[in-house]
Amino acid sequence: MSSLLLWAARGLLPLLLTAGTLPAAVVGFPPGDLRVAGEAGWVSRYLYRGEARADSSLQVAGEALWRQDRASFYAGAWSNTATATASDPGNEVDLYGGATWILSPFLAVDTGYTQYFYTAGGARPADAAEPYAGLLLELPLRPAVYGYYNFAYQQWLGELRVDRRWYPWERWTLRAAAQVGLGYAADANSGSVHGAPGERFGYLGLELAGIYALTDQLDLRLHGEWAGRRTASTASAVAWGLSVRARY
Repeated sequence: MSSLLLWAARGLLPLLLTAGTLPAAVVGFPPGDLRVAGEAGWVSRYLYRGEARADSSLQVAGEALWRQDRASFYAGAWSNTATATASDPGNEVDLYGGATWILSPFLAVDTGYTQYFYTAGGARPADAAEPYAGLLLELPLRPAVYGYYNFAYQQWLGELRVDRRWYPWERWTLRAAAQVGLGYAADANSGSVHGAPGERFGYLGLELAGIYALTDQLDLRLHGEWAGRRTASTASAVAWGLSVRARY
């Protein structure tokens, strides 16, 4: 386990140097408001928790967010449709919902549930349920710490996320983000983690994105991503993508 921690920390530490705030989705609009957003784009490779699941893919997402007093409630859907499949034989649709509670100017709690649906075939189950809970902190790099349990995979997972944003020119936003996770899988046949039951694993993801505001409600986003995963051995992958996001 110590080798996993050191491997993840080497990629993460250079980013732990600057400051941010709680997510704008939590505190960025008045109580009683309903916000809706949608995004559609293409990625050269679908990367998930350090694992390359498909090559060239189309991705579509939609989310509704309602704020009431010190809480925000959200629900959404996300899909990946592979146009060229590599390491995973099926496509994916995720449905999720949850609530974010503001406890103080420096701390919020997020709880929710995701239901994954996969195209039948291969080692991956047809669907998987995953509740989660996390802490969002107003500290340098907007850290968020999450815990997950996936029933189909019998998988425990802990994850740290950080990000930093800059505004170098009018209408432009630059974003650097990282996530590092450590997990334990009790089921060797789930298709998510390969190896003997009880295997520990770790992953690291780094992302750099440029976001251009076409209008107040429409953004164009270009991003590059690197992800690595370590079990008995280490594997890594690189991807890039282009998407359009609309919000109301």
